[in-house]
Amino acid sequence: MSHNQVTTTNEVPDPCRSPDQVQRPDTGSSHVTTDLTRGSLPRNLWFLAWPQMTEGLLTVVTNTLDLVWIGRVGFHAVAGLGVGQLYVVAIVALRGGIDAAARAMIARAYGARKVSRANYILVQTLGLTAIYHAIVLSIGLPFAEPMLKVLGLTDEIVSQTAMYLRVQFIASAILAFQSVTGGALQASGDSVTPLRAETVNRLVHIVLSPILIFGWLGAPDLGLTGVAFASLSARSLSVGLNFYVLIRGTTRLRIDRRGYSPDLHLMGQILKVGLPAGVTGLQRGLSPLVIVMIIAPFGDAAVAAMTILRRVEALATQAGQPLGRAAGAIVGQNLGVAQRKRAKDTVWWALGLILVLSVAVTVSLFVFAEHIATFINPDPNFVYQSTQWLRIVAVGYSLFSLSYFFVHTFNTSGSTLFPMLVMVGTLWLVDVPLAYVLANFTGLAENGVPYALVIGSFLRLALFAWYFGRGKWLRIGMI
Repeated sequence: MSHNQVTTTNEVPDPCRSPDQVQRPDTGSSHVTTDLTRGSLPRNLWFLAWPQMTEGLLTVVTNTLDLVWIGRVGFHAVAGLGVGQLYVVAIVALRGGIDAAARAMIARAYGARKVSRANYILVQTLGLTAIYHAIVLSIGLPFAEPMLKVLGLTDEIVSQTAMYLRVQFIASAILAFQSVTGGALQASGDSVTPLRAETVNRLVHIVLSPILIFGWLGAPDLGLTGVAFASLSARSLSVGLNFYVLIRGTTRLRIDRRGYSPDLHLMGQILKVGLPAGVTGLQRGLSPLVIVMIIAPFGDAAVAAMTILRRVEALATQAGQPLGRAAGAIVGQNLGVAQRKRAKDTVWWALGLILVLSVAVTVSLFVFAEHIATFINPDPNFVYQSTQWLRIVAVGYSLFSLSYFFVHTFNTSGSTLFPMLVMVGTLWLVDVPLAYVLANFTGLAENGVPYALVIGSFLRLALFAWYFGRGKWLRIGMI
């Protein structure tokens, strides 16, 4: 039977597991065997969310420390860190559509007890990821410097950022395989294994970053580029850990290095489901790059302050993304066995938790805005600009985190089109033009940018809440 025929049958003979192995593995470990289609909803949600929230916390700590270290280099390096990461975010986010599709399809396959089908989807997703990053590297490595200059950045920022960006392009390819394998495990209900790998990644990064930035212990003094090399080294270790458990078969899924051949039909299905989610994520990188072009004429301090704003948005993502993915995985598994009400109730529980977290962060950001800016870099212009922006976006923090929660919930459950339409429409028809108008034609000047982003986030959240209430995202099928 051909692979194209395989993808439409209930029992899939795949190269990663023999056809008769369609039952869930029994390893005796709760993070491998817990059935998310039964039992207490809040307990299941917390069971799946806490490892991902811990991953998010580790990410926040790592990014914050990087920002503090780079702040010691100078605010031009802070600006370069933020701008360079925008390109990386765009690349990672576009490929994230493949992740979202794979998560949705694996969650439904696993929920329907088709474990070999879930394994097969994972293997084909890895193939797609390899193709994607081969294309990215062929473009990004030779054109890193022109990509920075087109934004209107000063030579000082470009000179400190070009090599950093090249190394980050390579690191993003390693990250992609970690994301695919970790996301597949989370979709099957195992969030502990990816957490272990991510913990290794973050701890190694935290140790290596200042050593490579400042040239401690005899290492080369790499400045901003040291952050990228630390990321590349740490990611390589963590992705190795994910592959190790998947090849051994000691978790819910298993892959095999033998007998792989591309299944173009299934790859097409993954791209069809994932393209809207990829386009949605891409806006997180592209629209901020246009915002940088709007800000650049106001000086390097304003561009550096934009980095702080993006860190706040990343903090909101780390609140919304883990809960959204956890809720989406549970939704997907319950839709796999046609339990619509249970799927929707899961989202309500997650919403309550994220609201509590968001309010706490909002208050902290508003009260300690000046202290945060001064700690990163004491330059008076940078502190003044960053303090104003932090207080503006603090008010919108809950809007950011709730919006990202809905995006990841809908995407992971398999409903990717509506989030794409909302993100693309509001970012390019509201956020970007409003930021340009407020910055150039009102007395707000560069401070109009964060106001525009908060207004756009309010509109996105309103649309997502309306779509959630309609319930059309609770569709059955896909596998």
